[in-house]
Amino acid sequence: MNNQQNEVEGIIKDLSLKSIYIESNLTCNINEILNISIPLTDEIVINATGHILRVENNGFVLIIDEIDIDSFMFLKNLIAYNVGDSESINKEFLESITK
Repeated sequence: MNNQQNEVEGIIKDLSLKSIYIESNLTCNINEILNISIPLTDEIVINATGHILRVENNGFVLIIDEIDIDSFMFLKNLIAYNVGDSESINKEFLESITK
């Protein structure tokens, strides 16, 4: 995560095509904009920008506002692989692009 040009580490506890719950000691505010990078391998990194929706004692929820197409496809495939139900992921994807 990049907060005012500083890198902060966190643990992803929940992940969807639209949002991420990150466990972290980062002090942040609702609507604050963050750039995030999720390394999958040395060569594959999911990069996105989003805003803070909710702040809790041990983490926060980030709504994904911007993501490049390659990162989106990696995210979509990662979620589909872990959920084991690519049909529901495709449905969520189609709903997200029609809004």
